[in-house]
Amino acid sequence: MSRRLSMHLSAVRIKNEKLSETFREQEPLAPYTSWRIGGAAEFYVAPASEAEILRIVQFAQSQSIPLTVLGGGSNVLLSDQGLPGIVMHITHRFSGFEIHPEGRVRVKAGTRLGTLIRKAMSMNLMGIEKLWGIPGTLGGAVVMNAGACHTETFDVLESVTSLTPLGQRVVRTKAQIEHGYRWSDYKYNGEIVLEAELKLTPADPALIAENFQRADERRQPQHNIRLPNSGSIFRNPTNNFAGRLIEQLGAKGRISGGVQVSPDHANFIVNLGKATAQDACRLIQSLQAEVWEHYQVQLEPEVIFLGEF
Repeated sequence: MSRRLSMHLSAVRIKNEKLSETFREQEPLAPYTSWRIGGAAEFYVAPASEAEILRIVQFAQSQSIPLTVLGGGSNVLLSDQGLPGIVMHITHRFSGFEIHPEGRVRVKAGTRLGTLIRKAMSMNLMGIEKLWGIPGTLGGAVVMNAGACHTETFDVLESVTSLTPLGQRVVRTKAQIEHGYRWSDYKYNGEIVLEAELKLTPADPALIAENFQRADERRQPQHNIRLPNSGSIFRNPTNNFAGRLIEQLGAKGRISGGVQVSPDHANFIVNLGKATAQDACRLIQSLQAEVWEHYQVQLEPEVIFLGEF
């Protein structure tokens, strides 16, 4: 069977199954990413409920159709060729949270991290205010164990509810989830984060505001970056900083094709307007090679590559 015919039959099956009212073919994905880079989704859906997510997962499994989950679109580099199969976009349509006065919080995966932080601060709950400025959703923060200013998502995490590739709903406590600096089990195990339970601490609003202000000031160089970017490109090596090593090379501000090492922060690569994924990939690889050559330090990408490169 030809690729074109297979694609047509898959589209017909998806339409017949009525998996989602948001179903579209050849949907451009760049607008859904903070880098504004990448090709189209062969099939695109944006579910609004757990039941809808389950239907999509089970359908993709039964039809052997590739399934990729896209969250807030930060920390990813999408291939210029786009993504085959179904791209399930977990965003504001699957968002919301319940906050109890004692600090227990239940959050859906598509909830914007900034929205949650503002609400928690308004209720005088401490624990996530230092994460202010990190783009993306709660689901992505769990997958990557997002962090800043000596605070990580798992510092306040109690449990995670996820969906396996076979459609099984699983609840794990923090102790049951392997995690570390900028990773968790969910980065590798193929499960889809549905929601998480956090435990925040009631505190003096002045102390919360002070924590927030210090974190905000520390992240000021990132705040100055106005061009599209994916956030930090590399994980910080042990006892060092990726941005510092790149700056020592003299690469800060370097332009390669349609991308540039940010003049404000050397661990950020910005889209100058017409960047391709290959532009970004080549610059990332060249920075890795030069840092290794000069300092014998292997820079590990924090950004996730989706599709063919």
